[in-house]
Amino acid sequence: MVLTKAPPERFGWLFTKEDYYRDPNGLVDLPSLQASIDLQRDLGVLKTTIDASKYVDMSLIQEAAQRLK
Repeated sequence: MVLTKAPPERFGWLFTKEDYYRDPNGLVDLPSLQASIDLQRDLGVLKTTIDASKYVDMSLIQEAAQRLK
């Protein structure tokens, strides 16, 4: 599947330490996720808010990250 017509050489930074869009350990940015949910509620996209912390379990990711260190 082609997502972009840009040559692959342009994306050498992707999934490296230069890629600042993702946590290096794959952890979810819970405050940002919650802010996004709250904004959707404020804009009327959602009828009620959702407490993301009740549904996010990062223990598997944290355990895997520890094994890779």
